[in-house]
Amino acid sequence: MKKLIYFFSDKYLLDKINGVSSNIYLSILMLLSIAIRGRQYLANRSFWLDEAFLANNIKDRDYMQLLQPLDYSQVVPIGFLYIEKLMSNIFGVNELALRLVPFLCSLMATFFLFKLVENLTKKKVEAILTTFAFLVPISMTYFASELKQYMLDLCAGLVLFYFYFVHIRNKSNNSGSLFFGIVGAVLIWFSNVVIIVLVALTLVEGISIVKRSNLKSFSYFLAGLLLWSSSFLLYYIYFIKNHPHTAGMQAYWAHGFMPLKFSDSLIWLQKSFDSIFRNTISYYEMTIPALFLFIVGIIGVGVQKQKRQILILLVPILMHLLLSALKLYPFSDRLVLYLVPLFLIFIIEGLVFISQITRSNYKTFTFILLSGLFLGFSVLRTKHYFIHPIMKEDIKPVLAYISKNKKDDDIVYVYSGSMAPFKFYREMYFDDSDEIIIGVSSGDNFKKFVNQFENIHGRIWIIFSHMNPPQGIQYLEEKLSEYEQLDTYITDGAKTYLISKP
Repeated sequence: MKKLIYFFSDKYLLDKINGVSSNIYLSILMLLSIAIRGRQYLANRSFWLDEAFLANNIKDRDYMQLLQPLDYSQVVPIGFLYIEKLMSNIFGVNELALRLVPFLCSLMATFFLFKLVENLTKKKVEAILTTFAFLVPISMTYFASELKQYMLDLCAGLVLFYFYFVHIRNKSNNSGSLFFGIVGAVLIWFSNVVIIVLVALTLVEGISIVKRSNLKSFSYFLAGLLLWSSSFLLYYIYFIKNHPHTAGMQAYWAHGFMPLKFSDSLIWLQKSFDSIFRNTISYYEMTIPALFLFIVGIIGVGVQKQKRQILILLVPILMHLLLSALKLYPFSDRLVLYLVPLFLIFIIEGLVFISQITRSNYKTFTFILLSGLFLGFSVLRTKHYFIHPIMKEDIKPVLAYISKNKKDDDIVYVYSGSMAPFKFYREMYFDDSDEIIIGVSSGDNFKKFVNQFENIHGRIWIIFSHMNPPQGIQYLEEKLSEYEQLDTYITDGAKTYLISKP
C-alpha cells in the first residue's frame, strides 16, 4: 500500500515529469493541436455571412484596392488582408486557402503559450496543463478555422508576451527592448489589438527602468518605443483616422463599451466576463468555478514572490477595460479572444494555489486531479465536436443540390441574409443563363421586400442561410404554406424550398 501511495507523491511525479525534455511535451501538445484544430479546419465548411463579407473583398479586389475602405462595412488590418490575398494567389480563392493563416496562427499560439508559461512558472507540469487547457475550448478550435483576424490577434499577443518576459524582463537584455520594438512595429499592421499589449507592456517596463535608473537601458527602451509608436502613427493616419466605417462599428459594438454609471458597469462587467469565461472553457455551467479560480489565481501569484511577475498579465486586461469605458475599443465577444490565454494562466494558477494549500506530499497529484476534473467538461465537448465539426451556415450543399435538380426555367430567390455567401459561390454552381433574384433586405424596406417577392411567379428555389433579418424570415415561412411545396433540402444552418407560385 505504501508503495502504491508513493507513486502519487510529489517526489515520484516530479521526478518522472521533470525527467522528460520539455521539447517532448511540447511536441505532443503540438501534435494534439494539429489533430484538434485540423479536424475542424479540414471539415471545410462553407463561408458563413461574416466570413463571406471578407472573402468577397479579397476575391474581388487587387492589392491596391484593398488599401481602400472595404465593402460590407468590414474593418480588417491591412497586413492580414495582404497575407490573405497572397494565400488566395498561391492556393486559389477557396476556404482552405483563406483559412490557412488563422489555422497556422493557432498552432503558433500553442507553441508560444507553452514557452511563455514554462518561463513564467519554471514548472513543466503547469506549462503542460495550461497549454492543454488552451487546446480544448471549442471556441479556440472554431476561430482557428474562421476567416477573421482574431486568431492572429491571439497569436500576436502571445508573441509579444513571450519576447517581453523571455528577452527583456527575465534577462534584463537591453537589445531585447529594441527587438521588441521591431516585432511590435511589424505586428501593428496585422492586428488591431497589438497596440493594447504594446502600450501595457511598455508602461510596465518603463516604470521598471525608471526604478532602476539605468540610462543605457532607457536609451534602448526609448528606441524600441519610437519604433512601434512611429509604426502605429503611420497606420493610424492612413487606415484609422476618419475611417468611414467607424460610426457603424461603434454602433454595432455599442454593447462592448463599459457604462460609466457604477450600477450599470457592474451588470456590464458580469455579462462581459461571463462571455469571456465561456470562450475560455466552452461550458456554461463552469463559468462560476472559472471565475472563482481566476480570482484565486490572482491571489496565488500575488503572494508568491517568485511568481509575482505574472500579475503583469493583468495590465492588458485592465487597459482594454479602460479603452472600453472611454468608448475607444469594445471589450466584447471575439474582440477579446486574445485575452483567453491570460485568463487560462490565472485559472490554472488558481488550481495550483488550491493544491498547495493542502501542505501535503501529494500537491502535484492534487493539482493534476483538480485540473482533470475542471477541464473534463471541455474535453467532452471537444470530443463531440471532433466527431461532429461545427458547420455553421453550410450553404454549399444547398447550392449544389439546387444546381443538380433545377430546371432551365426555375427561378433562384436568394434571401438577403444569404446574399454574401451566395455571391462568393455563385460562379461555382450557376451561370449567366440562370435567373437569380437577390432579395431586398426586409430590415431596410419591408414593403419593398414584400412587393418584390409577390411579383415573382413560377417554380422558385428559395435559399436561406443567415436567418436574418427575422421579419423577412417569418413572412416567407408563413407564405410557404400558401403555395405547393415541391422539394426541400436542409443542411446545417442553411436550407432551400422549391415552391410553385402561380
